[in-house]
Amino acid sequence: MDTIFGIKQIQKKLTWPVVTLGVFDGVHLGHHKVIQKTINLANKKNGESIILTFDRHPKSFLSQTQQSCITSLEHRLVLFEQLGVDTSVVLECNKEIAEISAEDFIDEIIHEWLGAKVVVLGFNCSFGKDRRGNASMVCDYAGKYGFEVVTCDPVEFEGEITSSTTIRKKIIQGDLQEAKGMLGRCVS
Repeated sequence: MDTIFGIKQIQKKLTWPVVTLGVFDGVHLGHHKVIQKTINLANKKNGESIILTFDRHPKSFLSQTQQSCITSLEHRLVLFEQLGVDTSVVLECNKEIAEISAEDFIDEIIHEWLGAKVVVLGFNCSFGKDRRGNASMVCDYAGKYGFEVVTCDPVEFEGEITSSTTIRKKIIQGDLQEAKGMLGRCVS
């Protein structure tokens, strides 16, 4: 897996970029579904699966308080590679990224820089300043820029939607079996 830190020149020509974006804290079973969909769509076109993620949780930067994370960046990158992702792009959570509007994020990063042919999003994905970007907004831009948008439904474990927030709560409560079920692996 190639890893790119920051927005810089991509060293190889991308043929059919399929992009997903998010923090992916925990790389839990819901994330697996989104990532696997990204990989499968890229493979169908002999393209590239690309994860656009962040060096830390945006809440940590925005609130200036440490957001507890299930997995470190280094661990997430290892898990992405194990899942078969072609390229991980890690953006630094800084003032510039925090201030970029969702519209400009789609225009400048997803379209211009990565040249996405397909964008895969989780059911509750949000991005951009004030978290205004979502699947509906990306769909609005898809026709303008000529890419497809694919959304993934939530994954449930024992009747509860799998999410990083829920997993964090389970870990704090000491319910490691429930957390393990949502992660698809032991808490580490």
